[in-house]
Amino acid sequence: MVNHTVSNNPHIKNDVVLIVDDFQNMRSTLRQMLLSLEYHDITPVATGEEALIKLRNRHYDIVLCDYNLGDGIDGQQVLDQARTEGTVDLSTVFIMVTAENTNEMVMGALESTPDAYLSK
Repeated sequence: MVNHTVSNNPHIKNDVVLIVDDFQNMRSTLRQMLLSLEYHDITPVATGEEALIKLRNRHYDIVLCDYNLGDGIDGQQVLDQARTEGTVDLSTVFIMVTAENTNEMVMGALESTPDAYLSK
């Protein structure tokens, strides 16, 4: 019997993923979806401030960030600050995820130039 590990299985995705959402249920749902797609290095956080700390300490290949993060900074501010600090570079895929669908919010998020915009 062959023992496949994350590092040598060609079907396992080795990208490092950061999930930023203030709702635990959404973080869990996104994590389960990613696990089903064979992503295994997933870090969930609840606030924009936590996200910035994680981004300063590790490179993430993919960031799924909610726009509205409750109290504190929002997803657009996370993206702006991370780009200013250089912790999110051109190799990082930053996806803004939100239930908001107002034109102002969508255009505001697009001004920050996320790589993609995903509506919940």
